[in-house]
Amino acid sequence: MGVLIEAAGYRAPVGGAPQAQTPGFVRSLTAIFTGLPALCVGLALFAAWRYPLSRERLDRVRRINAALRRGEALSPEDQAARSELLPLMAGSASRKDGSRA
Repeated sequence: MGVLIEAAGYRAPVGGAPQAQTPGFVRSLTAIFTGLPALCVGLALFAAWRYPLSRERLDRVRRINAALRRGEALSPEDQAARSELLPLMAGSASRKDGSRA
């Protein structure tokens, strides 16, 4: 963050006395602390919007994960759904045999 503020034109205190900041620095500081977070939120919203998880898929993921947590074998239908959903379930239960990693 210090690098950004320095690049924006921050004037450090001289002899302990604060220096007046330029209007350009104040605009840059405003852009850094509002524009950058807004850009990040926008990118996150876009990624969430593009994520292929519908209500139906979420319900299937929850059902499959619950069965795996209980140590139950998956039905052939759930096995097929799990293979399709595996990329969405990364990190939760990712072994092909249905056991937990």
